[in-house]
Amino acid sequence: MTTTIQDKAIKICERLSCHEILDDDAACLQQEWDCDPRWRGIHRPYSPEEVLKLRGTLKTARRHSTGKATCLKAKLQSSKESLGPWAINFNL
Repeated sequence: MTTTIQDKAIKICERLSCHEILDDDAACLQQEWDCDPRWRGIHRPYSPEEVLKLRGTLKTARRHSTGKATCLKAKLQSSKESLGPWAINFNL
């Protein structure tokens, strides 16, 4: 049996429509877009709900990268203190 592009599109739409989007998540994303200077001036022709629907349901944790960044910051801070006036200013 051969599936057409239209059949594939219908299946994708069915899969995407089964994701439950919480109002809090959509409001949080909208607030981030509105308040974060990174997103200032960006026009979006789509809603936060549409973005969340496409993200899927798997939540990722960034613990590993956050831990490494904290470790690096501590090392830079300690080397800054040990070098005294010759230390590079990292604004830590």
